[in-house]
Amino acid sequence: MKGSLGSRAVTIALGLALAWGGTALLSYFKIRHLRSDAQFLLTRGNAEGAAYAQTFDGEIYQHQLETFERRRLALEKTFFWHRLFTISVLGTVIALFCGYLLFLLHRLREQLVDAVEEAA
Repeated sequence: MKGSLGSRAVTIALGLALAWGGTALLSYFKIRHLRSDAQFLLTRGNAEGAAYAQTFDGEIYQHQLETFERRRLALEKTFFWHRLFTISVLGTVIALFCGYLLFLLHRLREQLVDAVEEAA
C-alpha cells in the first residue's frame, strides 16, 4: 500500500513538472513572437519619425504615436509572459526536485520494509 502511494506521489510530481515545463515552453515562444512584433513596431516608428522630420506632417506624427503605443502594449504583454516563463521554469525545477526526493523516500521505505521482513 505504501509503495503505491510513493509511486503515485512521484508520478504526480513528474506530471506537475511536465505541466510547468509545457507552460515555460509556451511562454518562451509567445515571448519570441511579441519581441519580434515590438522590434518591428520600433523600426516602423523610427521610419515614421524620419518621415515626419522631413515633412512635419501632423498625420505622420499621429501614426508614429499610435505605433509607439502599440509597441508599448506589446512590451507589456512580453513582460507578463516573461514573468510567467520565469515562474514556470522555477516550478519545473522544484517539481523535478520534489519528484526525485519522493522517489528516494519511496525507495528508502521499500528498503526498510524489506529489512524488517528479513529481521522477522
